[in-house]
Amino acid sequence: MQAGAPAQQTDVAGNDGDMPCLPHPLRMAFCVGVQKGGTSWLHHWLKTHPACHFGAGKEPHYFDAHFWERGPGMAGKARARVADLTQQLHDLGPAAPQKLRTELQSRADWLERAAPGREGRQAYVRHLTRGAGTARLMCDFTPRYGILGRDAFCAMQSLARDVRFVFILRDPVARFWSQLRMQRKAEGRDTAGFEAKVAQQIQRAEGGDLSATRAYRHTVRVLDDVAGAGAVHYAFYETMFEQAQLDRITAFLDIAPHPAPVNTRIRAGEPLDLPAETKHKLTEIFAPDYAFVRQRFGNDVPRSWAA
Repeated sequence: MQAGAPAQQTDVAGNDGDMPCLPHPLRMAFCVGVQKGGTSWLHHWLKTHPACHFGAGKEPHYFDAHFWERGPGMAGKARARVADLTQQLHDLGPAAPQKLRTELQSRADWLERAAPGREGRQAYVRHLTRGAGTARLMCDFTPRYGILGRDAFCAMQSLARDVRFVFILRDPVARFWSQLRMQRKAEGRDTAGFEAKVAQQIQRAEGGDLSATRAYRHTVRVLDDVAGAGAVHYAFYETMFEQAQLDRITAFLDIAPHPAPVNTRIRAGEPLDLPAETKHKLTEIFAPDYAFVRQRFGNDVPRSWAA
């Protein structure tokens, strides 16, 4: 696996249309995935590190708003929700629960970040730095960024003089099933509804939909191309929850070692066995990812990976 300090960077954080950037000496760390690959746990751990700052939450969703083909749809849904919340707060008056006001503020803040051009970028920089205090490493751990293309990662790199990327890989079949179990828990689906969801997601994965497959070969190739070896740290979910492995992450980020709650689980999905037939189908679908990762990372790939 690759780790270490990034290559020397120029004094200018990147032109990117002369967009707003983090002021020196602030640095930037992205964790770009993968969903159900331990990013929430990593956030839970690093948000207690005095050198790190996450702004108002783990996932600002700035770059997917601007570089994902579904970004405009995200903005449309957010505007509709803001209108609905505004009406609810008007109707309820002083009796309105605080959670509605909090959600309204959160969605309004995101819409500012989703604004085009300098306006949205400046709102993003404000989000990252608000309340940072003495912290110098600003963090954005949005897993969806991993499915974005080269232009998005170039824009990420332009955000500061020193930008570093962490990408966590997890056994593709186990990750896919974990994501489905999480969705079942969140949506409260019955058995028939869940089986329909599984069939739908498998169909999307067979069609190559990156939002379903989270294809590692896509993300790794883009990171290798744009960021290069010195600015990327690849970790494996199955071996990450050990202090020695986590010390490698803090060393890569150039921050002090930090004790980790390695026995604490974050956002665990509900237990549910993976049917043998479904596992076989998924193993076939993800065969190119298994082959790519083994070729790219060799003996670093955990033995527990299915294929």
